[in-house]
Amino acid sequence: TGLQKLFDFDKEHNYHIFYERKMGQEVPAYSLGDEWEDYVVRISDGNDKQSFPTKQSALLPHRAHLLLSDGHSCYRPRCTGENNDNGKTAISGPTMQPQTDLRLRKQGDNEIPGLTDQVPSKRLGLKRASHIRSMFALSKEDDVREACTSRQLHYG
Repeated sequence: TGLQKLFDFDKEHNYHIFYERKMGQEVPAYSLGDEWEDYVVRISDGNDKQSFPTKQSALLPHRAHLLLSDGHSCYRPRCTGENNDNGKTAISGPTMQPQTDLRLRKQGDNEIPGLTDQVPSKRLGLKRASHIRSMFALSKEDDVREACTSRQLHYG
């Protein structure tokens, strides 16, 4: 749906299903609570306790130094042609990462408030006249400027 929400699970038995899982794996989310009964989530990202980011290519349970160059995620070069030996962690390991980003792959029967119960409005409308005509079922003679919607700006 394009929405994000932060959940805080205090009990370890809620998130034990994420132990020994790698980034990119799909996991049934039934143990997170009753509202997550038929949901399937994919582990997409995360940070460790010192807020180092995780990378999918590092299949280690601990932090490792990776030689990263321009174009890699989690690295911004300062000079042309610069490579850097940065510390990154992997998501697989004996303990859960303090922050793990999950993406919904399959939605269950019941709605999760603030996450699946609403659909966000589109930020930008269509720009091409033929696409606006097909969306509003207009003919070639109709003026598309009357049908197009502009972005709402809120000041202050």
